Amino acid sequence: MFAPRSSRPVTIAVYPQKNGLRRRKKDENATPAIELERILGFTTSKPTVLSTAPTLDLVAYAAGSVVVLYNHKKNKQVALLHASSSTTPIQQTNSNTSNWSAAFPNRHTPTDSVINPLGSLGLLDPQSANNGNTTSNSKKTPVSNKAKPISCITFSPDGNYLAVGEAGHQPRILIWDVQSRTLVNELKGHKYGVLALKFSPNMKWIVSLGFQHDGYLNVWNWKSGTKVACNKITTKVHTLAFSRTGAYFVTAGLRHVKFWYFDANGNLPKKQGGQSITKTVQVLDGRSGILGDLRDNNFLDATCCQKTDHTYFVTSNGLLCMFTEGRLMDKWVNLQ
Repeated sequence: MFAPRSSRPVTIAVYPQKNGLRRRKKDENATPAIELERILGFTTSKPTVLSTAPTLDLVAYAAGSVVVLYNHKKNKQVALLHASSSTTPIQQTNSNTSNWSAAFPNRHTPTDSVINPLGSLGLLDPQSANNGNTTSNSKKTPVSNKAKPISCITFSPDGNYLAVGEAGHQPRILIWDVQSRTLVNELKGHKYGVLALKFSPNMKWIVSLGFQHDGYLNVWNWKSGTKVACNKITTKVHTLAFSRTGAYFVTAGLRHVKFWYFDANGNLPKKQGGQSITKTVQVLDGRSGILGDLRDNNFLDATCCQKTDHTYFVTSNGLLCMFTEGRLMDKWVNLQ
């Protein structure tokens, strides 16, 4: 005879929990214990992604979305600059910094120069990973604020600032303070990548040149973050260079040599009737160089002499051309 199901004895095994096997609660405020100390390799493939500051013994080059500052005398990387997607302005409390705050209204915190290895590789942001919510944060980050490959770099004439241009859709121009490693401003105006950047000799302006699909040549007041002049370039352009006085700069490209003029003091000329785009942005004045028989050449690079008013261009078929300040080709020589 079998006992009814309800009267069968039931045995319950109870196992004591060991403290060593108990799962600990995750600390939501913990940050990943990972730091980027050194970068191997680079993504520099053209002259515009390499710049030097002789007074500081620094060389800047691109490695993906990171700028590496290399001290050639110390033979080591002294800083890695990377703009995160969540930057906040510095709250100035000291009266001595009021002038600095007025000059750079968009200055960012020094923590923005700290490398976020996961974010720079397009993976999880440590802050969003800690909160357990990666989808909502990624949707809130504008496309223009996401890290992009670096396409051009240039130091200011005194070596204290570094301008960095990005590639891709809705790129930024990032202005870094080299000494404090802080991001002092962001300039947004190009749509499809920044090809080249240059500070004016008086350090009042930054000139930026967009990729061919962008086609715009912009002049910025980089301290206030405003665009003051621009013009459209329809041909393929490779580079730009400033004259020693800052009275003009040149652009060079496919069947293209053009001189863009400021006044004698390196300032923008006063707006004339019908030459302004908006109330704050005017049309940049440019005049083509007189190429003569070399009009069908592809001008790859340009540099302005620091002792005379001559400008030198090199072409894809090995010609070195010298232009005068009056846009006239004075002489040329075949380097091949």
